[in-house]
Parts: sequence; C-alpha cells; structure tokens
Amino acid sequence: MPEILEPGLFTQLFTSMVEEGAAETASMMNTLADLSVARARELLLTYRADVLGASTSPRGEPPALRSGNLRSSIGHEEPKPGDYGTYSVLIGPRPGFTTSYGTHREASLYGGYLEHEQDHPFLKRAVRDATALHRDLGGFRFTQWMGKGNGHPWGFR
Repeated sequence: MPEILEPGLFTQLFTSMVEEGAAETASMMNTLADLSVARARELLLTYRADVLGASTSPRGEPPALRSGNLRSSIGHEEPKPGDYGTYSVLIGPRPGFTTSYGTHREASLYGGYLEHEQDHPFLKRAVRDATALHRDLGGFRFTQWMGKGNGHPWGFR
C-alpha cells in the first residue's frame, strides 16, 4: 500500500511553486517595463523641434523632442503583486520632471496631454512594441489600458 503524504508536504510544495512563479512573473514584468522605457525613449527621438518652435511631428506620431526632459522622465516602478496572481507595473513619465519652457508643466501631466489630447502617442506604442516581443511566452497574458480613470494622469498599469 502506498504511503500517505502528510498535508504539510503538499502545502510546502504548492507554496514553493507559487513563490517561484511569482518571482518569474515579477522578473518578466521588470524586463517588459525596461523594454517599454527604452522603446518610449527611442520613439521620442523620431522628430526634433526647437524648444519654442513649431512641432515637426504629424498627428498620430510621437511628439517632437524639444528639451529632452520628457524623454529623461520616462521610467517605471517595481512590479507589484495584485489579486489572483496578477502583477502590475506603472510605466511612464515620473514625477519631479518639468518642461523647461513655457508653463513648466510636470512631465507626467504633459506626457498624458501629448498622448491623449494632442494625438502624439509614444507610451502606448512603446508598451505594445515591447509586449509584442514576448507574445510567444506560454501562458503569459498582458493587459494594458490607458486613461485618466485609473488614477494616473499618464497611464499604463
């Protein structure tokens, strides 16, 4: 007759599997966030314009690089665990950076303004490009959304 395993052993095994999976997921999210930041910074080099001159970027394309502050402000937070094994990571302009001309607006608000109101997408496109590199990973599902409704003015989460 086979030996009966104690309940504690199953708990240990499943706990170990969950912890390893969580570490892998956080690592993958960090990699995707790094790729998204790099791609957003690359997209922000597509067009250039004088600081106070007219924009050279057509609608539907990334905004023109002026001072470089918006580009420098792009970053991400550490991935955070959510409900039911999900993770989220915030990617976009970080607080504390301002435009060096005009109204000296916060980069986080200015990035959202460019993306949402002026139709110069760069962040959404960067995240989509980065996640396209990882589409073939088994069981990996990446949900992205943008909008001011999630509490972040520039927002991907």
